[in-house]
Amino acid sequence: MSMRDLQRQIDEEGTAPGRRLTGRMVLLCLVGFFGVVFGVNGILIHEALSTFGGVDTDSAYQAGRMFEHDVAMAKAQDARQWHVEAKVTPAADGARLDLIARDAAGGLIDGMEASAVFERPTDRRLDRSVALVADSAGRFHGNAAVAPGQWDLVIELTRQGVVEGIHLEGPWLSVACCGAHDPDLLRDPGPAEVAALVAAAGPALKMVTLAPERPGALDAVRQLVAAGVVVAIGHTAASFEVTRAAIDAGARVATHLGNAMAPLHQRRPGPILALLEDRRVVCEVIADGHHLHPAFAGHLVARAGAPRTALITDAVVPGGRGRGATEGRDGAVWLCGRDVLAGSALTMDAAFEAATTALGLTVPDAVRVTSTTAAAVLGRGDLGHLGPGARADLVVLGPRGASSVLARGHWVDTTPG
Repeated sequence: MSMRDLQRQIDEEGTAPGRRLTGRMVLLCLVGFFGVVFGVNGILIHEALSTFGGVDTDSAYQAGRMFEHDVAMAKAQDARQWHVEAKVTPAADGARLDLIARDAAGGLIDGMEASAVFERPTDRRLDRSVALVADSAGRFHGNAAVAPGQWDLVIELTRQGVVEGIHLEGPWLSVACCGAHDPDLLRDPGPAEVAALVAAAGPALKMVTLAPERPGALDAVRQLVAAGVVVAIGHTAASFEVTRAAIDAGARVATHLGNAMAPLHQRRPGPILALLEDRRVVCEVIADGHHLHPAFAGHLVARAGAPRTALITDAVVPGGRGRGATEGRDGAVWLCGRDVLAGSALTMDAAFEAATTALGLTVPDAVRVTSTTAAAVLGRGDLGHLGPGARADLVVLGPRGASSVLARGHWVDTTPG
């Protein structure tokens, strides 16, 4: 058969002689094709789950913000000219971390405090903090219960005395009033966990916020107070009665009163009224115009009075990753894509201005609610006021906010950058 006759037969019958296309052949071709597709995808999924070291993000915008934050942190580190040598070695209970901090000249940096976190790129719930112990000037070590795999190691160095203490807000909070906190990480306090926390933090732990309605919370209040820790009530849906019981147990602060709390109700007054009306409690207020209506904030401050009011910023830097990522919007900080406040963009000089304008306080009372009251809560009689024996800390405020800062008797360079 010539090529012309063969082409004519193919054109008439749709196939070459002896090679007719059947339904069985089509089915086998489809099964083979999709079998290969599913097999390849299965291998890719397995490899991704077992080796993936990237970061899940909700959007390209969020990923860009994360990158900008990392760049800013790198620039800040370069400006300080601090260099950290980190060595991670396997240990019986996970890994041992050894750090050496050096200055620009290569010398060991003295007078530093160090902290570190092993961050799991794919699941921040697996992050593990490391309690670092100073061996000598510039040298630290600690152990972390981390499994083998890929981790991001985040190290923070702080000069001793810069951070006055730690306020632990969580994990013993209400899921119903968690705000920007991850509800999956919230739990009930237990005596062993409280004791371990106090032992690990030592004198650095100054205040703990908890929800008193959680099982074991009232016992935790007593345990923390006995250890010298200030206990605050916040992120709570507690009843009026349970809140009063927590105050009787030793709680003395209302964490951002009116926010992340069960609202006032004529038959179920809840925590807000119990905290506001008890003269033993200092009430924190976020006066940024977003967390509280100015009229409501003014009522809280007027009712509590300046000696019982502490204006706070609750300020955070937008960023982060996953479902805990935040973004700046309309002068506040929100969870990305959600109508949930995650913090404020307020600064304390702006809070001072709000105290004298929106809240109608006198300048002495504005000073009290932005510094003196909070210092008194922590038992720091050397802070929050000017007088013999007090620490020489002050801020000079001008038309554009803070213009000069005196810290521990030394003027601080406040030039941007």
